Amino acid sequence: MDPRHSLLRRQLRKNFGAGGPPAELEEFLDAVDAAYRLFDEDRGRLERSLDLSSQELLGRNAEMRALLAAFPDVFLRLDRDGTIREVSAGRPDELNRPARELLGKRVQDGLPGPLGRALELAIVRAADGGEVVSIEYPLTLSSGKKYWEARIVGCGGGQLLMIARDISERVRAQEALRVSEDRLRQSQKMEEIGRLAGGVAHDFNNLLSVILGLSEIVLQSMPKDDPNAEDVAEILETGRRAANLTQQLLTYSRRQIIEPKVVRFNDIVLNVAKLLRRVIGEDIELSCRVGPAVGQVRVDPGQMEQLIVNLAVNARDAMPDGGTLIVATANFAVDGAFALAHPGVSVGDYVKLSVSDAGSGMDAHVLAHVFEPFFTTKAQGKGNGLGLATCYGIVRQNGGRIDVSSEPGRGTTFDILLPRVDDDVSISIEAPSAGPRARGTEKILLVEDDEAVRRMTARVLRAHGYRIVEARDGEEGLSVFGAEACGEPNLVITDMIMPKLGGKRMADEILRDRPDARILFVTGYTDDAALRQGELGRSVLRKPYAIEALLHKVREMLDG
Repeated sequence: MDPRHSLLRRQLRKNFGAGGPPAELEEFLDAVDAAYRLFDEDRGRLERSLDLSSQELLGRNAEMRALLAAFPDVFLRLDRDGTIREVSAGRPDELNRPARELLGKRVQDGLPGPLGRALELAIVRAADGGEVVSIEYPLTLSSGKKYWEARIVGCGGGQLLMIARDISERVRAQEALRVSEDRLRQSQKMEEIGRLAGGVAHDFNNLLSVILGLSEIVLQSMPKDDPNAEDVAEILETGRRAANLTQQLLTYSRRQIIEPKVVRFNDIVLNVAKLLRRVIGEDIELSCRVGPAVGQVRVDPGQMEQLIVNLAVNARDAMPDGGTLIVATANFAVDGAFALAHPGVSVGDYVKLSVSDAGSGMDAHVLAHVFEPFFTTKAQGKGNGLGLATCYGIVRQNGGRIDVSSEPGRGTTFDILLPRVDDDVSISIEAPSAGPRARGTEKILLVEDDEAVRRMTARVLRAHGYRIVEARDGEEGLSVFGAEACGEPNLVITDMIMPKLGGKRMADEILRDRPDARILFVTGYTDDAALRQGELGRSVLRKPYAIEALLHKVREMLDG
């Protein structure tokens, strides 16, 4: 019984005398005592429960803090205005300062200008709208520039929870992917331009073959004192310049026919360096830095020399006031990460050629178009826009990759990678110089779908004693070759690209039955990899050709 109730009972008995208080009052007091006992029991249970809940809550808080500390994120409890009330960071170094120094400060004040205002607007949206608001922002810390993503959400009582995560790795990966995709798109665009350029060059080569051939025939038939001889000579020279342009287009499109050899790359660089000193002029210093034990490559040496000269000329034009041109070589190993970031390059060993200048440099727009044919930043008449396009074609056709890095005012560097090979160095054999015009009486089957080219070629060969049988395509050529009435020709001269049946397939059919047949391919453009890579050796004559070259090649094939 509660002591207060015992005192009350004694006082009542005293007041009511010996008879005591009425029975009803005693019952009421008993009920009050019972109620107080129940209240005391409930209070005891509640106090015990509160004590357990407090201990559990403290434990849960410790668990939550440990859990937050295990995350790499930064957790901040904010007021509605962005004031930081609590900070938890799994990695305290991410805060760039002790957490206590952040308390009481507005989180948006830690970001500069527009970024701070953007974060403030995100806080207002989260506080007023009850939505989860995300924002990404860069932040420069003592450890360098990082990128963060913040998610902000209201958590009741006018408070906000902000979770900030370091997304620098993701941003860098996205940027690397974007760069890789840009390079892939650029490569695909260059391939499309190359196919177009190659097709145009093929058609022009046929036209130029006729123009050059007939101009040469007319000029040779004219007396030296003919007043028109000078005009015909000008036509011939202009045609040759046009032919040079088509050859550059074919090189860009990788449809040029090359003669690859295994060479020591340093030998090529050192050999062409002698020429470069004359090309770049006296105001530019040439620094040739060939690396030690640089490996061998399988390339067309002539094309490699043209590549280096073209890059040197480009550097010279970028340094009108003089400067330094650096040509360097080194061995280079491509790993998986590099190959992933540079489409078209496989893991393996390469030789690296770097050509650097200290010139005016290029902006992003120029860099995006630098290898496109006819793109130039030079004044009218100062360049045709094919120099770097030719470099691109040379490198790609020789199995390599070319990249360029540049900034305005910071100069330009071209990096070329060519696959290393372990084969023995090839012995270069120079073609014999042409003597007097070769003549003959042998029978030649001439297969050419372009009537003007076929007529001109047949006319030249007949004028030099050869017996010519003509065919308009590969199917007709096969029929004529096997005809008994015609008699087997001593030599077949065939174009490569023709309707119905191309020259290569026709030649395969002939060689299957007559492996000793002599076949001369005449082309300036081909999709056939064997021809482009020089696997058919000397049995190829490039269009457009001079009459002297045609006669010399025919005699070489017949006498070989």
